[in-house]
This record gives sequence, C-alpha cells and structure tokens, in this order.
Amino acid sequence: MEIHGKILIADDDPEIRNILRMLLEEEGYQVIFAENGEEVLKKADGTIDLFILDVNMPVISGFAAGAELRKQTYAPMIFLTAYSGESDNAIGCSAGADDYIVKPFPTRSFCFG
Repeated sequence: MEIHGKILIADDDPEIRNILRMLLEEEGYQVIFAENGEEVLKKADGTIDLFILDVNMPVISGFAAGAELRKQTYAPMIFLTAYSGESDNAIGCSAGADDYIVKPFPTRSFCFG
C-alpha cells in the first residue's frame, strides 16, 4: 500500500488514538503517537504532514503545543476536543488550528482519501 503522508496523533486517551490509527492507516497514512503536548513538541519534525491534537492533555495542552508548533511548521493542524463552545473554537484558531473537531466525532471526519 502506498503511504500518503505521516500524521502525528496526540491524545491522552489510548482508545481515541487506536480508533484514529485504524481509520488513518486504512486510508494509507503512516501514524505516530504522542500522549501529551510535551511529546508532540519532541516528535515534531519536518516529516509530519498533519497534526491531530487533543486540547485537554497533561503536561502541555493541545492549544499550547499547537501555538508552539506554529512557530516551526505550517503543516495542517486539527484540534480534537470535547470542548464545543464558540470561544474554544476561537482559541483553537488563534493557536494555529486549520480545523476543530468536537468529540464524539463521526469516523468519516477522518477519511481523507
């Protein structure tokens, strides 16, 4: 199978990480994981094509990690969160988000093919 790109998924919930991994690998993407924002920043490099970040993570939040990522990359960034308020969406956009998906999410949200 042809690899379409490399996606970093950051979520402290292993079930969410595994669901996304299955969906995205089925679409032909290479997937790597981070359990918190600090790991995101350590694993971020020029080979990542897309970042999917949970907002509420330990150590460094998704918003803080996303804002730091924006200083070093223009790779697309999606925030995945249970926070559905308009102000949360605005904070996500100001942190550099290209999209903001609220949990629970329909699986078709992550079919990029």
